[in-house]
Parts: sequence; structure tokens; C-alpha cells
Amino acid sequence: MICAGLAVSNVTVGGITSNHSWLTRILWIWVAFWPGRCGFTCVLLRRRDRGDGIAGIRARARRGRPNAGSFTRTAEMKKGFTILPLSIYNTTMQKFHIYIETSVWSFAFAEDVPDYRADTLTFFELCRKRVFEPYVSGAVLSEIQFADVPLRKRLEELVRSVNPVMLPLLPEADGLSEAFVREKAVPPSKPEDARHVAIAMVHGLDVLVSWNFRHIVNIRREERFNAVALLEGYHHRLRIVSPKELIYI
Repeated sequence: MICAGLAVSNVTVGGITSNHSWLTRILWIWVAFWPGRCGFTCVLLRRRDRGDGIAGIRARARRGRPNAGSFTRTAEMKKGFTILPLSIYNTTMQKFHIYIETSVWSFAFAEDVPDYRADTLTFFELCRKRVFEPYVSGAVLSEIQFADVPLRKRLEELVRSVNPVMLPLLPEADGLSEAFVREKAVPPSKPEDARHVAIAMVHGLDVLVSWNFRHIVNIRREERFNAVALLEGYHHRLRIVSPKELIYI
């Protein structure tokens, strides 16, 4: 949680002026950022001496949060509250729910790229500790079956050790995957890449992690995936990153 003590007098935000004297008061700022959902929400909390405490405010603010899909949130405007337009990340909120694409599993055994392999193994260790909540689908397991037998056995053992949540393959994901190909979010020759993104999007996950920079992990692809998904009725934003971007957060 990110908190700061402030001393201000009359606060005016969006034409609303606080009628309290804040000059000698300590204010707590609680800033909540939900990645891939609705941008940021900033709330200037009530004065510290009112006894409600940060925990109570945080609990009320999180009520009614859906598990997945479209999400909007309006900050309460009560006596002692003011919205501040600050863009600060709260780095201690809920766990990231992460879809692990096939390339990440493969790079755990890629001895020819030791740096990528080291980052991958670190990422999986964080998943085992449940710093993140890992997910896979039948699409990942099907692609693992194409590996040579010795590697396939090692990959299957790795999946068992990480113990990710298995996502069902929904028909909605097939439709969204086809839309990604149709709208050129991925080349027509790579429908399996579109399928992974569609599965993560349909299930409302926060992040898809991959080492496939050409067809999945790059800023233009992410923009197009999310734009196409929005046109298809999915208002939830999916972040697409490499394991390296997750092991330092």
C-alpha cells in the first residue's frame, strides 16, 4: 500500500472544494491500481483521527469487485473524502492471475539461452510460492505433446510441479481467436498464438506471459489484441509480458 502524509488547506478537484480545514491534519492517500482493468482510482481518505483506519476504507472500496470481465469502479464521495488525480501504483494489491503460454514452459530447458532460462526458472519458482496465480489450458498441454519424448516428460513434470489452474476451453475463446486472425492481430499462419491470447482474455486474467516476441509479446500486438477484444465485447484489458517483467515486481 502506498500512503503519504499531507498538509493542505482547501482542496479543489473537478470543481469540488472541500469545506474542511486540513491545515494541520494528517491525510492518508490510498491509491488502487488494477492492471488491465480500468486504469487507476485515487481516493483521499478521511482524516486519521476519525478512527476508521486504512483497513476499513480498503475493505469498503473493494466490495462488489467481480472476479473477471468488465469492471468499473466509482470512488465514494463522502464527508472527508476527495478524489485526487494521481497516477501512483499500489504494488501490494491482489495477486496477478497469469496465463503461461507454451514458450515459457519450453524455455525452462533452453540451455542455448541461459539468461532467458534463468529468468524462466525464477518466474516458475515465484509461481510455486504463489506470488502469482498461474494458469494454463488444454492448448498448452496439446502443444507440449509435440515435443520429443525426453523433453515432453520433463515439461509434463514441470507443469505438475508448478501446479497451475487448468482453464476450460470455451467456445467463446474460439470465436475471439478467429477475430484476432481475421483482424490481423496475428498472421493467419499462427492461429495457435491467437488462441492462447483469446483463452486468457475470455477468462478475464490479468496477464499473459510468453517468450514469443514476434507474434505475442510486443506493444503493437498487445494494442491490437485488446482493441479487437473490445470490439468483440470484452472490456477487460489483458497485459502481455515476458517473464523478465514479472520477476522484479
